[in-house]
Amino acid sequence: MNYLLKKEDRFYFNSRVPAIFCAHDTRGVVRFALNTDSKKEAARLAFIKNEQIETYWKKLVKEGKKYCDKEFNVIINDIILSSSEKEPDVPIASKSQNRSRASSKKTGGG
Repeated sequence: MNYLLKKEDRFYFNSRVPAIFCAHDTRGVVRFALNTDSKKEAARLAFIKNEQIETYWKKLVKEGKKYCDKEFNVIINDIILSSSEKEPDVPIASKSQNRSRASSKKTGGG
């Protein structure tokens, strides 16, 4: 399923609360910013978020609880923060070459 919504240059997770969970989460729709303008990254985050949200809903049903903003936000913020803090994709060889260059500059080598 596609859980992406694009508004201007930002992507959002967007999903209806499934009918089987409506008694536990009465919001009807779940929507939040994925904090990226990359469609590929947004799709990756949306897939992960959907899995986590469905696990959260199943837990609510199992424990007989209702939606809690605080608990839900922990799920949402966890992946958003960790994805924005990730290291850029740089080949491993480049990383070690950069370290070698940095250490040779410190020691006067070249």
